[in-house]
Amino acid sequence: MSWVEIRPLASGKFDVGNLAGVLDYLYNAGKPFRFCAVNCPSSRVEGLRCIRFFLQLPSAELADRVANVLSASLDAEVIEGSNPPFANYPCYAEFELRNPYALPIRHHQEKPQANPVDVIVGALTRGDSALEVLAVGDSRARGGILRYVNRKLGKSASFTDALIDAFMGILDAFSGGPPPKKEVKVLDPFMRERVEAASWKLNRNLFRCELKAYGERETIETIGEALPFSAFNRLTVRRVSREAPTSPSPELRQPRGRELKATLLSLLWLIPLILIPSLSFLLGMFDPLRLANVDLTIIALTAVLTAVLYAVFRRRPPLILSTDELSLIVGMPTAVGRLPVETGTARITRKLFAFGREPSVELPSS
Repeated sequence: MSWVEIRPLASGKFDVGNLAGVLDYLYNAGKPFRFCAVNCPSSRVEGLRCIRFFLQLPSAELADRVANVLSASLDAEVIEGSNPPFANYPCYAEFELRNPYALPIRHHQEKPQANPVDVIVGALTRGDSALEVLAVGDSRARGGILRYVNRKLGKSASFTDALIDAFMGILDAFSGGPPPKKEVKVLDPFMRERVEAASWKLNRNLFRCELKAYGERETIETIGEALPFSAFNRLTVRRVSREAPTSPSPELRQPRGRELKATLLSLLWLIPLILIPSLSFLLGMFDPLRLANVDLTIIALTAVLTAVLYAVFRRRPPLILSTDELSLIVGMPTAVGRLPVETGTARITRKLFAFGREPSVELPSS
């Protein structure tokens, strides 16, 4: 796997969401990538610790193309083949969205004035820590947002509902009755704003992500508080684990969210719900119309096992972020000169000329 280190220039100027163009390029590439912001030793000054930024790509060819895009679009030194130090941390946490991913963590009508990356970098300075984002473009995520919008608007949320509506319309036409009237759902201002926000996100490039923070528990909490949020949605810590995985993981894989195994496991709760009452009924132990003590016991046992399996193997919704949202986390800080980040040196691209002076020409001696 190929790594690229991004070192912002101390004299560079960085807007909010400064890596949005690179993220769109990676979306079109269709390959997974990993972004790491790490508190680690400096490669330039011995004994100094600073925040360094790394990007991992699945191939050397893609890494070379991304490095060229970064060099052309960013005031930064881009170093290919520079990877972050692999380290074990005392704790790590994975983040998830509090509300459905259709709702963005950025207000769609307001341009952020402050750069959240600055706050994230400040949180990483508390000690040995790292922030890791694994992402890949996911065009199928639009379907989930569209279903959310349709549900809120009272429209057909599935293909089956659309078939039923069409069939009922045909029956009404044959009976000579008037066509069914579609009820227009009136949304309150709060819900209308949420639908507008989801519709805004629907028209953006979408990424399926995994977001993790490493370090002490207090540091992880500080990083979580530094992540961007809006009135619609925010990122929250799913759980803090004291396992000590190596970060970053040497394997660059697809982010979770589309696995068949997870889908099958999420259906395990159906087994006790179907199996226990059926077997009890066949053995003559259960009669749903009798409701004796033994029947109530079987019902209670079925409910408990079903609830436990549903809670343990419940399929977690994927973490879906748009380019605009992801660029508030994956990016360079704005206040480079005031933050302890590893800065780069400007690359000399052309020779210096002394303008306004005639070139000296040495004439041959006679």
